[in-house]
Amino acid sequence: EQHGNIASVGFAMYCHMLEEAIAKAQNGQSLETLPPETVMDIRVDAFIDGAYIENGGQKIEMYQRLATLNSVQELEALTDEMIDRYGTPTRPVETLLKATAVRLQGKKLGLSNIVEKPKFLELKWQRPQDMPPLARLEPKLRRRFRTVHDAPMTLCISLEAIPDTLSFLEYLFKAIDVLQDAKGE
Repeated sequence: EQHGNIASVGFAMYCHMLEEAIAKAQNGQSLETLPPETVMDIRVDAFIDGAYIENGGQKIEMYQRLATLNSVQELEALTDEMIDRYGTPTRPVETLLKATAVRLQGKKLGLSNIVEKPKFLELKWQRPQDMPPLARLEPKLRRRFRTVHDAPMTLCISLEAIPDTLSFLEYLFKAIDVLQDAKGE
């Protein structure tokens, strides 16, 4: 039964649900609500190849640990551990680490979904108050945006002339993070 639960909700969410159930059973209280998990679905070669980690069990462990990270600091610590254990990451592993960093940045910004479609990116925020003040972004970014009328917390971003979606997301999230920091001051 647990295997079916993991498959239906995803490993990271399953771990959170399990932690919450344990906390509730131990002291009768729920854990503080965590930010939503950010689902990222983009076309990129990001994986742990056999040249980096040969053992299948160790690969699965690393994928699980990457899926359950909550901050860039945790990612940095895991990256250091991986380098100590397995050496310098190969290109697909570097891309996986970069993709994980981008997903975590998206989570910090309150995004629930980051999805690459054939010609655009779709970003969806969990709560309206997490959406950045898009009008304050630089014009070259704003020109790429369009809102989705029937989904008010969703933004579509043109990928025209963008060769590297992951690097573009990294750039966009840094720009949004600066706006969010300014909004909080």
